[in-house]
Amino acid sequence: MLSFDCEKAEVRIHDPEMVSFISGIYREKRYLKDIMDIDLVARLHGFTADLVTIDNHGIPRFHISNGKRGIAFIDLLEELKIRKINSDLHLSKSLNRFKGLFQEREIARIQQNLAGLDGKKCLFKFTKDNYVDAILKGAIRFKTASSYNDEGFNISTRDDELNIKHILCGLQIETHDGVTIPVNNNQITASAAGDYYVSCFSIIFDLKLFALFECDCCVVISNADKFVDSVIKRYRSKYPEHCIAFGDVEYVDQYRQLLSKRPIEFRKSCNFSYEKEYRFVSFPSKPGEDLEMVQILNIDPSEIEFHIIRMTERNLA
Repeated sequence: MLSFDCEKAEVRIHDPEMVSFISGIYREKRYLKDIMDIDLVARLHGFTADLVTIDNHGIPRFHISNGKRGIAFIDLLEELKIRKINSDLHLSKSLNRFKGLFQEREIARIQQNLAGLDGKKCLFKFTKDNYVDAILKGAIRFKTASSYNDEGFNISTRDDELNIKHILCGLQIETHDGVTIPVNNNQITASAAGDYYVSCFSIIFDLKLFALFECDCCVVISNADKFVDSVIKRYRSKYPEHCIAFGDVEYVDQYRQLLSKRPIEFRKSCNFSYEKEYRFVSFPSKPGEDLEMVQILNIDPSEIEFHIIRMTERNLA
């Protein structure tokens, strides 16, 4: 197992024989060999964000088990080693974002606020404080999927929602009559038929998401089923020419997985798996319609149970 203690800012290997064994196997298959350096670093960011936890003392802990995610992470470290890329530097940079985020008293306050939500089906909207009032008044913000591919967004938010590029070694297409066709550069891209709207939530509350989303508040919706029904009903009333759906996002490892059970509107790279996202998706029933970047839907907030959890006491006024 690997473990990271942010106070000492170091990665320790508890089972070096396991790491050595897995690394040796990876060198035989090396499924990441054709991936660009920038994409490897993004993968490292996503894996570390998924595997880090913040304990009750506010200290980030980084643990790697021997499961599927742990093996993929060790494979990634080995690929960086083969390319002579300083993995320690990138790993420390990813992990140090979580250092000093919370004091124990703040974590105790947050846990106290969460205690009353036990047994309730909740959705969590991590956001900035200046958006909270609008949400409490029933404003639901939809954004075009294409707008998330913006260089101004941080690595936890920026994503090419309209395209998922699969790069798998030895990728081939087999036709219905049994003819096998090699794929150029081992690459297939799944693309959406057109742009669409998304409104995103998480089904978990995790302290690290404040840092990853660069926000200071979390709006908790503790009667999620009622909320979803209200949004869908209101949306269909206001935009009868659009289709709307709600569901969970499947996180696809585009370097080891090609098949998916979900349409592309409900798929994302495994680099974002820490988000545990459920989302509304809406799109015009007639293709080719130009979409405004932001669409605001207003529901009746009186039947929705909202709870506000702020990151620190400093913004509790």
